[in-house]
Amino acid sequence: ALMAALGQARGHTMRDIVSSIQAEQDLVIRAPAASITYVEGGPGTGKTAVALHRAAYLLYQDRRRYAGGILIVSPTPLLVAYTEGVLPSLGEEGQVAIRAIGSLVDGVTATLYDSPSVARAKGSYRMLKVLRKAARGALELGAAVRAGQEEDDDDTPRPVDPTRLRVVAFGRRLELEAAELDRIRHAALGGTAPVDLLRPRARKLLLDALWQKSDAG
Repeated sequence: ALMAALGQARGHTMRDIVSSIQAEQDLVIRAPAASITYVEGGPGTGKTAVALHRAAYLLYQDRRRYAGGILIVSPTPLLVAYTEGVLPSLGEEGQVAIRAIGSLVDGVTATLYDSPSVARAKGSYRMLKVLRKAARGALELGAAVRAGQEEDDDDTPRPVDPTRLRVVAFGRRLELEAAELDRIRHAALGGTAPVDLLRPRARKLLLDALWQKSDAG
């Protein structure tokens, strides 16, 4: 039965893989939901099918936690059409939404397509450096606006960093002013660590600065 299922020709829609789940695929489907599960493989290795079955498994395993539903983002509308028959067959059609990137926002559909050369540039490894710089730049923009270093003639809202941090500890109020916060911000953003991993570092720097402000420091 397994060999017959694996030998079936592909149709115009994806079928569920319950009858042919391999041990490695089952590990991914049933992996703990405590953090990110990253799956990498060549074409036709079942990555998309495993992701859909994992969504169904998570809903079955902990429906209360995922009561708001699960969003599956597809790179193209064509892949959405190809996969949309899997979840109903697993009994999880209502709680899982499958949308293409260009249709994530209700009522808005992207119609602009990049030229082949632009698409290649955006999909290249060089974009990693651009995106890292953009992520850090967004965090530093507020400080630049406050310091008057950013000039803009339009009325576009700009993020503004907090100018003061106040906490109550050791029976007294501790404060960090704008200059101290800027110093901590630059120290946290220094280095090459991904932005989404900087929270523990920023927390430690803030706690160290507050400790120095206290009598204990």
